[in-house]
Amino acid sequence: MARRISKEIKEEILKRIKDEGANVAQLCEEYAVSSTAVYKWLEKNTQDSSINPQLEINRLKREVQDLRAIVGQLVYDKEKQKKQK
Repeated sequence: MARRISKEIKEEILKRIKDEGANVAQLCEEYAVSSTAVYKWLEKNTQDSSINPQLEINRLKREVQDLRAIVGQLVYDKEKQKKQK
């Protein structure tokens, strides 16, 4: 059964994402909230107000960082395979 999250907690999470560029996954873990719920709150919040460009910039920065980590791991794994042959 889903538990109710207080309005104050929702607002605090959204504020930290928008103002601080906090990582959604880390906040979800910290507040024991599902990422699906947080993204729904974000979607509803951005529909209610104008889209915050800083929010989009922060999202893109995190995405680039994640992609760089994935590429780095793939390159490392590929080099490791070459050395084993």
